[in-house]
Amino acid sequence: MKSKLDLIPVIAAIFFLSSCEMIDDELTETVAEKLEGRWQCDETATEFKTALDFYTVDIYIHPVDDNQIVIENFYQLGWSVDVVATVNDMTLVIHEQTTTGNFTIKGTGYIASDFNKITWSYFVDDGSGIWDEVSAIYTRIE
Repeated sequence: MKSKLDLIPVIAAIFFLSSCEMIDDELTETVAEKLEGRWQCDETATEFKTALDFYTVDIYIHPVDDNQIVIENFYQLGWSVDVVATVNDMTLVIHEQTTTGNFTIKGTGYIASDFNKITWSYFVDDGSGIWDEVSAIYTRIE
């Protein structure tokens, strides 16, 4: 038969575990939520842009599908042009889509573990049938 002293560690563990609550919002935030904000884009391309290009983009969660993000000003096409990317773990996939202005875009982005950098590889066709091969790095500003 166990003594009352043997039960003290068990009772203490029960009280300790029952008093723990997950308060940290970061544990419940989705990847898409962690990407929301303003980003600096450093972009190089092979066809249509001849020099390194720097500009900003905004990322927010898609209003209908929270497994997707919307990127405003993608490829510096303007703030009224949106590109949608699907979140797949730490990878972003831009399924082929045509934007306002008849630009067709497709590609992939890889999210850094600290959620402050995205490394992109994508292709853009301005409607001419020529695919511009683009590399970009997004760095979080806000």
